Amino acid sequence: MMEVLMDTFWRMVAFIVNNSVTLLVIFSTCLLFGLLLRKLIRENALNRRLFRLQDIMRQSRNRLKLPRFFKQGVLAAVPVIVLGVYMVTLVPSRPTYTSHLTPIHTLTDLTSIYQAYHQKNRVGTLDMLPTERATDAPMMQESERVDIGIASVPTRSHTLHVATEDQRLYVLNNQVLQVIDLHPDSRGVMMQWPLPLTAQEEPFEPAHLFVDAGHLVVVGTIDQSNTMVLTYDRQDQYNLIHRTVMQGTLREAVWKHNNLHILLTTDLPDASTSFSMDDHLPVFTHDGKTRTLAYTDIYYVEDSEPNGFIVHYHLDLNSKVLHPEAFFTDVHARTLAAEDAFYLAIPSKRFSESTELFVVSNPINAFRTALIRLPFTPVPRANAQTRMITGYPLALDTHQNDLALLTRPSPTAPGATLEILTLDLASKASHTLGDSFAPVYRFAENTCTYVHEETAADVHHAIHWQTGSVLLTDAPHRQTLTPTTSIILSANRALLVSVVSTEARQRPDGLAFSLHREASSCTQTEVGQYVARFNDFGILSTPVMHHPESLLYDDASGLLLIPFDTYETWPAPRHMPGMMLFIVEEDDLAFHHLIRHVGETSSGSAYRALLHDTTLITVSRNQVYIWDKEDWVFPVAVIELS
Repeated sequence: MMEVLMDTFWRMVAFIVNNSVTLLVIFSTCLLFGLLLRKLIRENALNRRLFRLQDIMRQSRNRLKLPRFFKQGVLAAVPVIVLGVYMVTLVPSRPTYTSHLTPIHTLTDLTSIYQAYHQKNRVGTLDMLPTERATDAPMMQESERVDIGIASVPTRSHTLHVATEDQRLYVLNNQVLQVIDLHPDSRGVMMQWPLPLTAQEEPFEPAHLFVDAGHLVVVGTIDQSNTMVLTYDRQDQYNLIHRTVMQGTLREAVWKHNNLHILLTTDLPDASTSFSMDDHLPVFTHDGKTRTLAYTDIYYVEDSEPNGFIVHYHLDLNSKVLHPEAFFTDVHARTLAAEDAFYLAIPSKRFSESTELFVVSNPINAFRTALIRLPFTPVPRANAQTRMITGYPLALDTHQNDLALLTRPSPTAPGATLEILTLDLASKASHTLGDSFAPVYRFAENTCTYVHEETAADVHHAIHWQTGSVLLTDAPHRQTLTPTTSIILSANRALLVSVVSTEARQRPDGLAFSLHREASSCTQTEVGQYVARFNDFGILSTPVMHHPESLLYDDASGLLLIPFDTYETWPAPRHMPGMMLFIVEEDDLAFHHLIRHVGETSSGSAYRALLHDTTLITVSRNQVYIWDKEDWVFPVAVIELS
């Protein structure tokens, strides 16, 4: 409550100081109007009401013993003051539009903002979190480690992407795109072709595969500093109709109604170096033409550190036009791709209401978050929906009609706050987490918190929000084994995966799967458990589970597939990937089958699973298995991939 009152007080002070000239003009106008009205009342006896009003004013003057003009001015200014207090205290609490965005028109505007921040307003540098950003682009290096809390082994890049449309399965594997017919009478590879190289023959790493009735779209990165989009026409023998290259690191990509929306970031050189801003504007190539982003398509996010551009590209495949817009701001912002909009959570180092006249800073809240919503509209917008939230942004996610923002007072301060908002950025609820807040935070109709004994330094601030739940996982770079990983299955059920070991062995030798259901008292009750000993499956090392890219759960049938990978060093180094298949019932968890592709020796991160009609499809780098849901002994079809 005290924070809200202080916030309101500072807003009122900032409003009065910044608008002092305007308020003085309004006060003078009201004073002049009062004097003219008084003169008319004296000189023109309009009716008894006017005379009665004059008598009341005369009596009031005699009682108060104050100058006439002062009393009349105060009485006339009361409605203006009430209106001003209403605007200051109530209007900012509602969703606002473009109140924190400044349009850029010329190179001078862009350069002056950059210089003003780094030479005058900036005190020190923004201290970024030491952990890896959870909202970064889905790009993995050759030496990167895959870890969600069970174990960690080196894996290859995630180059396997699958999608289905009608009776077709599309598999993108090692730069080769293959189309597979899923019809029972003609199952097999229909056609395949390699992805085209870039002009400089640089490696292209696919990150997204989108398919609809008319197009097939591949989005990927080139050396992590550029993004390329390949668009194929399904109606014309998969002819390549567009190749678009955009400067910047890929953050998000969404395919919606024949429109592709991409979010990129581009960095500027260090502020201590001398450079021309005109040479560092985002550049893109579309339909063979290279263009630089126009200044009129750039907006500055007020009070943020301008160290680069966050660029939103909208590719309309109906009109074949590419619409760009950029935000000159802090590229370390958290980004989120929702169903109908992009969301940006941009940190600001000072809590202030600023104009050219004066700046009033709130000493209590040093950080704010500019929350920006970019709807997927047919054309670029000049207006973006914005909202200021107190605190430094840690993570951002959405579910159904709610948006969740996790903040801290500063990047290194203890404690955190979970803000719940509507999709149009109106506040719904705010939940304060303790100094050592739980790695598993539950959000549902009745908010519950499940506390694990962890310290704030051991928690990785990432939200995986699935079917109404927020999951904070452990730090990905910790070398020790994590005892428990929570996988949210549905709104009231979670699967806890724990590493188990026998007393005689120092290293883990099994995984314990326990199904928990939420009780009415906001507690979790265990309703089923299964312990998988590695020796039972011929596994000699700790499996690595790949989540969430490879995990598959179907709430309707209770089918749960958890891909895993083991890396054996004896008798020879090799991968042994597989999939554990469970049947999840209301109050039971039953292990059903272990799926392994014959001869598959590559990393288990390549495993993908998806449901199609009445079959289950599992895909590895070399094979496609099609399973009947009623029979898990043998696959009904095996298709070899190139």
